[in-house]
Amino acid sequence: MHELSIAGSLFDILQNIAKENNLKKIYKVTILAGRMRQIVPTAMEMAFTAVTAGSLAEGAKLEIEVVPIKMRCVSCSEEFSVWHNIYICPSCESAKLELLQGDELIVKNIEGED
Repeated sequence: MHELSIAGSLFDILQNIAKENNLKKIYKVTILAGRMRQIVPTAMEMAFTAVTAGSLAEGAKLEIEVVPIKMRCVSCSEEFSVWHNIYICPSCESAKLELLQGDELIVKNIEGED
């Protein structure tokens, strides 16, 4: 379950942001997770609950916004979204692709009080 590792790293980021902004409590965290990260939302929520227990983020709501996979064909420059894990250009059928989005893991927003 790689979600536990991700939740641990996310918690480290939250602690740093809380310290920099003098936050005493975190109520909600929104992350952008690219579909290529293969995060299972329920597993991520459980991991987040476990790593934040007893901390300023205990009980915080974790909101996960899934970012679709978007590619650009190196051969014809067509940009397209990947569905059903088919990594072939729909225009020219090339497999020479450049990833544009879908692998990110970004803290989008934190709500808390100081």
